[in-house]
Amino acid sequence: MKVFILGITLVVSMAASGQNLTITPFPVEDDRTDEYLASHKPATLRIKVANNKRPPGSVRIRYTIVHPGAETQETDNTSLDMDNQALIVLKENLPYQQVWVNVDSLYYGGLLVNSDLTIDLDAALIRKELFLEGEGLQLTGVDAGLNKQLAKNLMYKREARQELDGIIPDISIRSANGQLSAESFLKTADSVYTLLEKYDAEFSREYPGFEWAIGNERESGFLQWLLVGFYNKPLPPALETRIRQHRPFFVSNEGIGFYRSLNSFIERVNYPALKTAQEAIYKNTAGLSVEKKLVLDSISLLEPKSGDPETDQLLKGLRARRYKLFRPELDEIELRQSLTGIGAYAKAGRADILRLQAMERWKDQFEFAYPVLLKDIHATWAKAFLDAKLSQARRNQQEVDQLFSTASGSGAPDGHYIGKPVAELPFDAHLYKLDSISKVEDFLTALRSKFSGKVLIMDIWATWCAPCLGDIPNSVKLHHDNSDLPIEYVYLCTSSGSDEATWKKRIVNLKASGYHIFVDEVILNSLRKKLNAGGGFPTYVVIDRAGKVNSKAISFLGGFDRQQLKDATGL
Repeated sequence: MKVFILGITLVVSMAASGQNLTITPFPVEDDRTDEYLASHKPATLRIKVANNKRPPGSVRIRYTIVHPGAETQETDNTSLDMDNQALIVLKENLPYQQVWVNVDSLYYGGLLVNSDLTIDLDAALIRKELFLEGEGLQLTGVDAGLNKQLAKNLMYKREARQELDGIIPDISIRSANGQLSAESFLKTADSVYTLLEKYDAEFSREYPGFEWAIGNERESGFLQWLLVGFYNKPLPPALETRIRQHRPFFVSNEGIGFYRSLNSFIERVNYPALKTAQEAIYKNTAGLSVEKKLVLDSISLLEPKSGDPETDQLLKGLRARRYKLFRPELDEIELRQSLTGIGAYAKAGRADILRLQAMERWKDQFEFAYPVLLKDIHATWAKAFLDAKLSQARRNQQEVDQLFSTASGSGAPDGHYIGKPVAELPFDAHLYKLDSISKVEDFLTALRSKFSGKVLIMDIWATWCAPCLGDIPNSVKLHHDNSDLPIEYVYLCTSSGSDEATWKKRIVNLKASGYHIFVDEVILNSLRKKLNAGGGFPTYVVIDRAGKVNSKAISFLGGFDRQQLKDATGL
């Protein structure tokens, strides 16, 4: 009988405290992961707090688990029980899965959990919230040695390393936007990496052990950003070889980030073939409906006249209509092309993880796409993961459907038109749809009249915008914690790249109270100009009680406290 111990190399090293057994795991994409996980029990993370003077239930624990798929991070909450303990079971049963844990005012840190790990905290010794390490913290369990070393490494020369870590994303984004040449980008990135590698070598000489883990995480983080930087550029052969040879050991932000970036890069390489396939369906007019033919003919007539502002505006609207009419066919082509690209680039385990990462693109069309992805996946663990996520997505959709089926209308008309009423939801969310209005000034006047005496915080967002979705929970918390302040939260969601069903789903999932308006893209663009609120998503606009508009007062609401909220709103 063959026995796997999540490892290909067993290294025994002597430490000051005695023998320290270090096991180098094989990568997640390794073919042996299936056999290993078949007998692997879900890992556990236990939290214990000694000398806790607060009621156990009031000590809140927020934890975020990293995984592949549609959402690379999922957050949940728990609290201490009567014994001042909490148990988190990693039910997805993935090897070395990263968990970010925040124990209310006591501890915050990221941990890799494969078997079992216990966070022992002594509240009597902790004067200030600990980050990763410090007096009053002790890690115990099978996974303790690895996590102690990674924490110590992260804190080693922290300020210098943080400065270097910030350079890589910055130059990667500049390179992707065409602001840096490939040569300049790679030269700067390599010089930063050399310094990071030097710091890690110095650390390992001073604190030997787990060099394989430190190096693997460093490489995963570095390569994920290089793939971003070369998004619109051909990869140098040496870099392409390095990317193909790299195999992450951990289901961590760095490890999954590498696969996310690689999946996006493959999609970019495959884009010309995708466009060719999509354009082909517009040329085959046999059997098309009258509306489809009319839209295609109109585009054909106007395209030779493009360049004129009025014509270009008409073309933009017609192409948006064409996309909606042909959406099912276009989606099917895109998914098939994506799977073809993944299959051509990678094999076996790596291809399966990249297929899981394709879930992110298709999470809003899960009923159509996830079964197709399932058929292409080979590893048992990856199939089980995706199957569980499909079941969860179906349950979530049933909840959304049920909620809207029982939702009341949007209350009695008050004479202030801010859109067509859609629904009122139990968590104090009021939904409207604005797809026509004579002029944006009328909309702004109606908003101010409806919420007379209040400050308006307008959040301009999109259903596909990750920073938007990440900041809305901060807005919800601010609203809840400061409900006594005369502030109304108005969420303006663009119709660009989205649809009403997805908008509704996002609101339910986020449980965001306030006024939500699904705004036609053309109207929203006009509104942005009127408010001097150009730029991307999210964009926040504050209109104070005197009617003064400020589109610069808020960038993000994360980290805002009551005083900052009052300062930004002039209260």
